[in-house]
Order: sequence, then structure tokens, then C-alpha cells
Amino acid sequence: MRKFNVSRTGLVLGFKIGAVSVGVIFLLMGTSYLLTILRLILEGYPFNIELVFTIIAFFGCIISGSALIIALPDSLRVKFRKPEIRGIARPTYGFVTLLAVGIGSTIGSPLFVIIPENIMEYSILSIGSLLIAATLSVLMAKVYHDMNSYSFKQGFEAVGGPAFSRQAIGSRSLRYFISRFSMWIANTALAAFSSIFFVLFAFQIIPALLGGLGFSVLSSDLVVYGIVAVFVFWFLVNAFFENIFLRGIGIAQIIMVVIMVSILLIQNGALFLKGGFNFSGFFSLPHGNPAFAMIMNTGYLFILFFGFQEIQTLDRETIQESAIPIYTRITGKKLQKVSYVGLAMIATVVISAIVEILYGLAVYSLHPSYSSLINSNIPSLYIAGKFLGPLWEVAIAISFMIATITTFVPAFLAASRHLRALSEDGYLPSSFGSMSWIFTLIMIVVLSLTGDNFLVNITDFMVLISLGLINFSSLWLRKVKFPNLKRIDLYPIVVGSMCFIVGASVYFLNPSVVLLGFLAILLSFLVYDIINLGTIGLQLFIIVFNIVSFYTLSVLKFNLIGYGINSSTFIGILGKDALVVAPIVLLLSSLLLSLNVFTDVFILKRTRVRVNRKII
Repeated sequence: MRKFNVSRTGLVLGFKIGAVSVGVIFLLMGTSYLLTILRLILEGYPFNIELVFTIIAFFGCIISGSALIIALPDSLRVKFRKPEIRGIARPTYGFVTLLAVGIGSTIGSPLFVIIPENIMEYSILSIGSLLIAATLSVLMAKVYHDMNSYSFKQGFEAVGGPAFSRQAIGSRSLRYFISRFSMWIANTALAAFSSIFFVLFAFQIIPALLGGLGFSVLSSDLVVYGIVAVFVFWFLVNAFFENIFLRGIGIAQIIMVVIMVSILLIQNGALFLKGGFNFSGFFSLPHGNPAFAMIMNTGYLFILFFGFQEIQTLDRETIQESAIPIYTRITGKKLQKVSYVGLAMIATVVISAIVEILYGLAVYSLHPSYSSLINSNIPSLYIAGKFLGPLWEVAIAISFMIATITTFVPAFLAASRHLRALSEDGYLPSSFGSMSWIFTLIMIVVLSLTGDNFLVNITDFMVLISLGLINFSSLWLRKVKFPNLKRIDLYPIVVGSMCFIVGASVYFLNPSVVLLGFLAILLSFLVYDIINLGTIGLQLFIIVFNIVSFYTLSVLKFNLIGYGINSSTFIGILGKDALVVAPIVLLLSSLLLSLNVFTDVFILKRTRVRVNRKII
């Protein structure tokens, strides 16, 4: 190592020590302000976009302070390791259990909220959109089956979802990263959507429903606590004790799905009878281009179908051959795993589509008021109570609770697995892998603040982008050249292209969702690339982050009082200086970090840059 004279070394060491001291101040200051803002939000102060940017600014203060604290030579070492994916194979589930898992993940809480409103707004186009989404999902299941069959013949490990992309093009591919990260966002958003309506259901709707049936306040509270306890119990068992109670979980899943689907189908018949099969006005088309409206609506409704993919995540728990109801009784034969897994995915989509389409038609036959549906908390409960009576409202409440449980838990577990896989592939520090469930829970809480419409759109967009890449992975896996395309290659081309087309249509529903989705993908990969550069890259990223945050605050000309938080209590607790502290800290920390980078690169010459070759 190059030697320095005492004066230069002492100067550098003095600067580093001073940077650490300033970093401690910035860290404590940013943490204090963030905790204060969080407490005020919980007390009921408005949560708006300006406040979001302020939170981001103080978060910048925290990461800047942390970076300055670890600015001493060689003290910042973010190491990425790629451990092998390990798992205990416990083949337990057969075709029926996989089908129950798929239906439970597909027919979820979005059905009870989205379909009644959508069918009354789009009528025949809503059914058309459901048929397109179902057809697209069936073809997708066919592509998955073909990829599984090819992997089996080649001796590859059976995988699913983004793992197909990893198997086809490698873990260092940008395409693989996008497919995995997008699926994490989609499952997290779906879990957030389910959590929003579960909280609403448990603490507002159930007490009012039971009160109308004559229950006392104490009895209603006991029922609410019981519902929450069941939800938490099922979540904990699946999240932490799945391997121990694998068979019991499968049996419970079958029972819950049978109850839920039975209630929905019987209710459909009751609604048809109540509405007298009245479909007047059903074939009237809204203004504008019907084909475009149907594609756009398909993008919105796709959240109702992508749950069938959860079947693929149970590869290690799936037995090698399974009996198929009716087929096995007639032929006496069982199907091999590579065959019945694909059949379970297709059957999941078909059964779910039948239930959802029948429900949509049954609701339309009643001709409920669209404004009443919009204003109701959960439209399906409103319809059951208004047209069928309180007992049916209770039955639908049971079905809704089951749907929420069988949607939230798989979505949360899938999101945690995707984040853990990104850590195992080296995109995130190894600590993210072991704590993936905590980071996913935090993300669910954050996304739940954005509202249900945003969550539906972001789920649809991110999952369609991911699925488009996964379907094209079938071509990349088999090293297909376009001049030599075969018939089997048409499925992934058509399905992948349709995923991108339908996903792009979400832009016309909510442009900000698409822009935020792309921004999230680009920023996450940018963070990975910057961190992969080492110490200097991380500090450069923080510098740029601080400058952008400062510029954003300057453009907004942010003032807490001017944007609706007009409270002397707020200013008194947060402090008047807080309105100018964040920009000063951001600029000062950027300057100190810049000096630290200069010191490391040109004086100490200790910073090494790591460059990994990536397959685009």
C-alpha cells in the first residue's frame, strides 16, 4: 500500500472522524423527525403527496448519516453472496389439493369488490374481458406445462414463474431481474389489497352486521376477535410451520375452498331467481372504441386470474403421481406430476372463470344502482343484504373471509419468496433473504396507504410485465431461432405479446401506475448496479438521491401549513426549523460524501470497483 506522510494521514483521519460525528447528528435528527411525523399521521393528520416527499427527504437524512458514520476506511463492505437454494422435499399434495390451492388463490377478495362494479359499468364488455383474461391464463398454463415438460426431459429441476426465466437466461439477466422484481411488487400489492378490505371487514362491517342481527356489543367484539385470531393463526401456520403441518394445511385448504365456492354458486342461483334473468340493456356498448375498452378492462380485471401460478410454487410438496377425480375411476390410471400439475392450473382458471362470470351475470340481472355499489364498502355484501336478506349477507361474509385468507397468505408467502430469491441471486444483501418476510410486511403496510384502485392497477401492470417475460422464456429456454419456429413456439409468442399489450393498456386507466412501475424497476436495478460498484457506488447513489430530493422539495416549494396540515400543534411538535432542516442536511451530507469519495479514490486509493457482466 502507498505510504503517506503524517500530516496527510492525520488530515484524512480527522476528516473521517468529523464525518462520523456529523453523521451521528444527521442520523438522530432524521430518525427523530420521521418518528414524530409517523406519530402525527397515526393521530389523524392528512397523508398527502407533499408529506410523502418530506418523509423521503428525512429518510435521505438517515441514509446519509449512516453512510457518513461508516465512512472510515474499509468500514463499508456490502457483500453479496449467492447461497444455494435449499429446501426439504416433502411430497404430500396431489391434484385435488393443488386445485384447491389454485382456486383459493384465484378467487380472492378482489372478486367481491371489483366484479359488481365492473359488470354494471361495462355490461357485455365486462364479460368479454373476463373471457379474454381467462383464455390468456389458460394459454399461459399451457406454456407453463410445456416448459415443465421440456425441463423434465432435459433433467432440469421443475420450476415455475420467474424461475423459468432464471433457468433459461441465467440469474444475471436484466430480463430475469425484471420478471422477479415485478412479481414481488404484484404479490405485495395483492396482499395489501386483501389486508385493506380484511381490516374494513373485521372492524366495521362485521360489528354492524351482527348488531343488525341482535348481537350484543360484547358478542360482536368476541366474533371480531375470533375472526382476527383465525386469520393470524392461519398466517402463522403457513408462514412458519408449513413443513410440520403440510398435510393438515392441504386438507384445510380443500375444506375452505369447497365452502367458499359452494356459497358463491348457490348465491348465484338465488340472485338469478331474484333478478328474474333480466338482462335488458346488457348488450349496449359504452361510448368509444369497444375493442379498446375491452382490452383496457381486461388489464384491470386480470388481478382475478393470475393466482393459478401459486400451484407451481408447491413443486417440492407435490407427489410424483396422483389420482384424478372421474378420470382415474373410469380408466384406473393416475397421471404423472408433469401432467397433472398443468391440468390443475388449467382447471383452476376454468372453474374460477365460471364462478366469476356467473356471479357477474347474476349481479347484472338485479340491475343494482351503480352509485350504491361505488359507495358501499364491499359491494358483494351490499348486494346480498339488499336483495337476499341478512342471513345471505352472513353467508357471503363467511365466503369473503375465506377468500381473503386464501388470497392474502399465498400472496404474502409468494412475495417473500421472490424477495428472498433476489437475495440468493446476489441482487440484495444476504440479510434481505433471511428477513424477506419483514421487508415484505413493511411494503404491504406502505402500499396499503395508496388505496384499492391503485393496488389493482399496479398489481395488474406488474404481473403482466412479469408474465410476458416468463412466457418468452419458453423460447429462450429451448434456444429457439425465429427462422426455425415450430407450432409449439406460437403459444409463448402469442401469450407473451398479449401480456405486454394488455399490461400497456393499464396506462390509459392510470398513467401514474405505469410510470411508477417502470420507475420502480429501473431504480431497483440501478441501486443494484450502484451497490455492486462497491463503497464509491453506494456513496455516489446517496449523493444523487439527496440532490434529487432537494430539487424536488424546491420545486414543490413545500410548506406543511400550506398543504392542509394547518395545526399549531403539528408545528409545535415537529418544530418550525424542521421545514428548512431537511434541505440543509441533504446538501451538507452530499458535500461531505463527495469529499469522502474524493479522499477514498484520489488519496487513499482504497476503493475497488466490482463489475459483473450481465446478460441483457
